[in-house]
Amino acid sequence: MIPLPVARFLPVQPTAELVFGLARPDKSCATVQLAAARSGDGTTALARDMAVVAAGPAGLRVLLVCVEPINNWPGGLMNPARLMDVDAAGLRQVAGSTLRIAALMGGEAPLTWLGRLRDWRPSFDLIVIDSPAIDRSAACVLLAPHVDATLLVVGAETTPMEAVIALRNRLWHVGGAVKGTLFNKQRRYLPRMLDAML
Repeated sequence: MIPLPVARFLPVQPTAELVFGLARPDKSCATVQLAAARSGDGTTALARDMAVVAAGPAGLRVLLVCVEPINNWPGGLMNPARLMDVDAAGLRQVAGSTLRIAALMGGEAPLTWLGRLRDWRPSFDLIVIDSPAIDRSAACVLLAPHVDATLLVVGAETTPMEAVIALRNRLWHVGGAVKGTLFNKQRRYLPRMLDAML
């Protein structure tokens, strides 16, 4: 059996703390979506890592939902040797783990997703949703009022702050709970202003 892959981009301890910080007071399933203003900011890789940490070291029953096709998911999570057959709920279990995977695309109307998420909630501790960037789809805006938290993924050195603020405002406008920001793809470790001074 192939073991669950390790998180590649998120450190385990802070990610586990973040996952447990998202827990609902009544101990029911928490749902979090990762959303970005621009394609390529890394929502897929970070959603995968969050799910892997939650299902592995944190020991939770996790559903990773991809709103787009998941053929080339990073880190080998979609390796056929890791996946069990699709179950009655349309989910694939990653062998030897508490992690399951679902894809919502495929001609379904976005509002049908809400019913599926509602049906899946009792079976999981955490549902992580990998939403496409707002420059490709409005799915994150449609889902925002129906999830417990949205985490914005920002390309640290490439995404214009105006685009991030515009996305945050759209999510707030529909009643979404933006709980934080994950800065991804950071290559510099000093702010540009300090870097320029050195």
